[in-house]
Amino acid sequence: MKNSLRVLLFAKNLNGGGAERIVADHLAGFVSAGFDTRLYLSRQTGELLSQVPAELLLSPSDYGWVLGRETSWLRRIRSDRVAMRQARSLLKRGGFAENGVAEDLVASSLRSPKLLGLEAAIRTYRPDIVVSHLVETASWYVFLAKERGVLEECGSRWIAVEHNNTLARLRAYYDGAVALWWREATAHIYDAADAVVAVSDGVRRGLVTDFNVRTDKVRTIHNHVSLHLIEGARPVIRARPYALAVGRLHDQKNFVDAIRAFATASEVCDMDLVVLGDGEERARLESLVTELGLRSRVEFLGFCDNVWGYMKGATCLVATSRYEGFGIAIAESLAAGCPAISYDIDYGPSELIADGVNGRLVQAGDVGLVAQAMIDLWRDCSLRDRMSRAAVESMRRFGFDVAVDKYAALIRELGRRSDETAVLQGGAC
Repeated sequence: MKNSLRVLLFAKNLNGGGAERIVADHLAGFVSAGFDTRLYLSRQTGELLSQVPAELLLSPSDYGWVLGRETSWLRRIRSDRVAMRQARSLLKRGGFAENGVAEDLVASSLRSPKLLGLEAAIRTYRPDIVVSHLVETASWYVFLAKERGVLEECGSRWIAVEHNNTLARLRAYYDGAVALWWREATAHIYDAADAVVAVSDGVRRGLVTDFNVRTDKVRTIHNHVSLHLIEGARPVIRARPYALAVGRLHDQKNFVDAIRAFATASEVCDMDLVVLGDGEERARLESLVTELGLRSRVEFLGFCDNVWGYMKGATCLVATSRYEGFGIAIAESLAAGCPAISYDIDYGPSELIADGVNGRLVQAGDVGLVAQAMIDLWRDCSLRDRMSRAAVESMRRFGFDVAVDKYAALIRELGRRSDETAVLQGGAC
């Protein structure tokens, strides 16, 4: 096996979500583990981009000749006729059901700069291992690159990482023929990967049950928590005690229920609600706060680089997502000693919260019970202190080094497989 395996991380962007922070941390962790690692983003945007050293980032602009120069090959690949023919061939070769919607979707992806840029990055960097994060925004394009022979050409193995409740996400985003197509495509994508990583045991079960991923191909590597950074954060103290809600302001995160629960709790508690995060739901949520007469009690702070300080200072975290894959905000909150109140949803919260020990698990949709849990933690300091101590202790198994060591072991395992294949074939490219 090579002394230093080359690893290419691939994601859509580095917006300030949990999965994106994991990607940025993995880049640093893999370098520390001795891998020659680079990050390729199909869109070089996001609040976390400034954390990435420029020399480790492969920019789409580096491959402008692929994306912009009008060669005869590029004109052909961009033509609807050629792309559709390639799409039909790929679908037939992959054993997909015949579907006009599928042909249109695949043809569109084959013309996409996302795919062309990724293929150029792989051919230029020639990684031993490609690690893609999230099925539709990254793993789909690696799948297409593999189907077009690019991974085989460069001797690259592929790890697909799933951060979410895949089936719930597909149902939330798509309907009709498109939903059916993506469900079938997801099964093909994960079947084509050399290894699949699920960020929780629940996600792993879902991939096996809902998408027929082989049990020997998928393994759980829980998302990590940056324990040493959280320990060093200074608590944010405000004029009044406050509850905290953290995440993308998106329908999946269902901040509406968190705000309604706080509205009920605020009738009893002299406490505020601080919302950290941003997204397309912000205006709607701010309107709801105004409608409930809570403008002086609820504050939206947007993306925040001191989230752990707020977690350390908060009375509790409130998480009312419709579905999750892990629940990084919950894990970080617990590591900061902030008890978490969460809906008991698929997947993640029940792997992090022991009900009544380090937080509360509430049946999804029961806003009243969320409100009561908030009131209990505000009223009973001894209860909060007990849960806080238990919360910190419960997260020690999710340390950064633990996760990186597991990924490193998988990367080296795939590297050995590549060496064995090269010997059998008479040499690597």
